[in-house]
Amino acid sequence: MNTPTPEMVGVAWLRRLPLMQGDYVTDADTKLPDITTWTKPTYLQVTHVTSPQDIYSPERNPHLQVDVWGARLDYNLVSSIAETVVDTTFDGSGLGEFAVKAGFYPVRLADVSVFTGPVPIPDDPAELARSRMVLAFTYVINPS
Repeated sequence: MNTPTPEMVGVAWLRRLPLMQGDYVTDADTKLPDITTWTKPTYLQVTHVTSPQDIYSPERNPHLQVDVWGARLDYNLVSSIAETVVDTTFDGSGLGEFAVKAGFYPVRLADVSVFTGPVPIPDDPAELARSRMVLAFTYVINPS
């Protein structure tokens, strides 16, 4: 078994949310598909920003940037999806133990909170709507 990366945990958590199920949540290493092939109006992309670490605790506390991309310049749709993710952090959806990916240890997610709220990113050269937020995760790896 392998230890999952913070991005893998973030992607797995987002995919567990009812609105986000499916393969349109990706990590930063996965290139977004050609816009003409998008089957959903938006994609979410997770990037690991930083990981404050306490060497005396097994708890992991990464901050993950989540970009919500829209296929057209529809900032209302993109902002609505970003706010839905924010709302999910308030109600505790998706917390607890879950499998991240086959061949990797499961994690026990204790908390997801908003570090910086959704901010629209205007003037995208590809004419995509985009909103960006940073989420703070707290979890432990469960090797048992």
